[in-house]
Amino acid sequence: MSLRGLSARQSALVSDFADVSGTGEQIACSYLQRSNWSLEGALDMFYQDGAPGACEANDRSDTDSDGRHYRSHRSLNKKFKIESTLTLGSGPASWLLPDSLGFAMGRGWVSGLGTRGPYTMFNPPTKRVKRSAARGAAQSRETPDKRDHRLLRRKVNNTKLGRFFSNYATSEGSEGQEAIGIDGIERLCGDLGNDPMDEAWLTIAFYCQAETMGEFTKSEWLNGMQRIGVDSMEGLRDALPELRKEIDEDRSTSEQIYRYAFTYSLDSGAKTLPIEGCMQLWSIFLKPYWSLYPQWEQFVKDECRHNVSKDTYQMLWEASTGAMRDEATLRSDYDISGGAWPVMLDDFYTWFVDPGRKDGSSFMSTDWCSVVLAGASAFGCAAVAVGGGIGALYMPAFVALMGDAHWAVPLSKVAINGVAVSATIFNIGQRHPIYDQPLIDLDVGLLMEPATLVGAMLGVYLNVIMTSVQILTCLVLVLSATAILALRKAIQRREQEGDIVVDGGMTELRLLGVAAGIPSSMPLMLEVDKIVHEESVFQPLKAWALFVVWLANGALLYLAEGPAELLCGDTAQKAMISTVILLCVLVTIVVRERLLQRQLIKDEACLPKTSVVYTKANTIIYPFLSCFAGVCAGCLGIGGGLIKGPLMLQLGMLPQAATATSIWMILFTSSSTSLQFALMGRLLLLPSVAVWVLSFSGAWVGSRLLVTRLHRSGRQSTVAFLMAALILLSMLCMVGVFIYEHSQGTAGGGLRSKSDLTPSEVCELMRRRGPI
Repeated sequence: MSLRGLSARQSALVSDFADVSGTGEQIACSYLQRSNWSLEGALDMFYQDGAPGACEANDRSDTDSDGRHYRSHRSLNKKFKIESTLTLGSGPASWLLPDSLGFAMGRGWVSGLGTRGPYTMFNPPTKRVKRSAARGAAQSRETPDKRDHRLLRRKVNNTKLGRFFSNYATSEGSEGQEAIGIDGIERLCGDLGNDPMDEAWLTIAFYCQAETMGEFTKSEWLNGMQRIGVDSMEGLRDALPELRKEIDEDRSTSEQIYRYAFTYSLDSGAKTLPIEGCMQLWSIFLKPYWSLYPQWEQFVKDECRHNVSKDTYQMLWEASTGAMRDEATLRSDYDISGGAWPVMLDDFYTWFVDPGRKDGSSFMSTDWCSVVLAGASAFGCAAVAVGGGIGALYMPAFVALMGDAHWAVPLSKVAINGVAVSATIFNIGQRHPIYDQPLIDLDVGLLMEPATLVGAMLGVYLNVIMTSVQILTCLVLVLSATAILALRKAIQRREQEGDIVVDGGMTELRLLGVAAGIPSSMPLMLEVDKIVHEESVFQPLKAWALFVVWLANGALLYLAEGPAELLCGDTAQKAMISTVILLCVLVTIVVRERLLQRQLIKDEACLPKTSVVYTKANTIIYPFLSCFAGVCAGCLGIGGGLIKGPLMLQLGMLPQAATATSIWMILFTSSSTSLQFALMGRLLLLPSVAVWVLSFSGAWVGSRLLVTRLHRSGRQSTVAFLMAALILLSMLCMVGVFIYEHSQGTAGGGLRSKSDLTPSEVCELMRRRGPI
């Protein structure tokens, strides 16, 4: 076959193929043409055919000197431009061998967690991700062919190399092809007399560019051994000391392996690594050389429970050799306000310079004095706020007591849940003071709560891209507006209360009288009787419907790893979150149509107006406003009840009924967020239980005091005035929290400009915000 007429690129590929395979140019050209000029594809076909034509070029080598013929050469494969084809593995853990045998890739690397649990060879990946040249071009070229290294190249005997592979290979590859799998690697380690914890195995995986953990395909193994320069078990044994030095001594090579290890450790389709797996990698690559590693390890242990993005993982190497290489450099050179570093590194800087850190005041440790004070605060706030604010004072009170918002946010969610459970249990048996119906309006809850769940997802995104000043401004505007609405409604209620009390006792009689005297058809009368009966009793079916929506929402968000994945996740994650949104929208539409149909029947029967009159307009406006309440909850850090309470007053509900219904809806939101914080490790059991019990007790006392007060005065406006006062007080306290955090420097870089964040930084921030 003539080589004339080839382009410069094709000629270079022929030369590279011949150098790697040890064949002539004619054979190289033949295989490259068959593979459409893909060097990796041509090499795959070449070795699958048994490496024809290679033995003549290599049999002259000394078969007994595999480990003794190294010579100095700083660019082993520098000229070979084999494109990076990194794959997605199956979670950080034992890189190559069974965890039960202790096989791992570094110091203690035996217990990293992927999304499917600990990865070992006995828990192999369920899906192998093939890589195309197009994908490889888009990924970083973290290959052994693009760098200098210490291994000393020599030609290998391809016949011997083929036998070396066959001695340990089976047909147990992930796609049924011949590969060195579990048993083969186990036998190879035994024959090598190699420590299963030897870091050299990670370097071997790097040279082989292994696609699947615990498996070497034929092409991977042959190409990797070609790069290392060995063709037998004895040669590999002699090369192990140099392979160890690739990580331990050569920092340039170590950096390349460090970057490769992240992508190699990912679960199929994942974009982030669990923090436990990253800690194992950091202990291998950073611990021996970084003076601040002990502080970093403590920071991660105390403060971090989230997955780590590739950007953060790689930038940590840059920081550990640059702006964070030692304490003096960290304090003088690290720029937290410039926005150049990932948020996790900003948080480490804030944690490191915090003087309270050395006193053991981490939010993950138990300060029982603070817990007792927080519990007492929870009891008092619950007793006061159950009538109008549902925990409006929790966040400010906990921050003031503990001095750390990381403690305050999760604990406030637990306290709010205790209040919601207590108040809901009490209110379920309560009757409406005017109309013959339960105090909790389940129809309003079904209409408004699904939209709140959707809005909360958008709120998380806005929280990320907005600066602290913008958040504070919106907080003041929103709470001021809701406080004004609540105060105006309270004044109107006070003016009308005399008429309502006098008129209220006749409502049920008028309902029955009108229903009995309507000259209409019998079917209409039956429908009216059915509606009157439904509105007069508590209907468990409606409560279960909202519970199912909440359960589906929580389960799908948990499986999708949070609402941030709508923008940052893979196709499956986006599909799950889209399903959540569609479910909430569908439930809202169905409930709206049913309420309008029931209202039409009541209007045709000329029934007197009750507390809530549903129209085509308000059944659209109020779900949208509830969605806005969810946005505020996720973006501004306030409870949605602070906004939905005044909204329900505007809808026409009695203040006591509006508060009870708001608490009923908050029961679902607080349960979800508390569970997510617990799963993230942000809650300690005993303090959380103590605060929950005291909040529950405080709400129980507060509910009875409020009902007693209402029975004595007969004035529902008391609740509305209390609601308005608590909203204003909450606004002032939250402003104080913002000022306190920024004056103390504990806002975690919250004053930095977020307008120039990259998409990957936005996604990381959204994931790190945790539950909404």
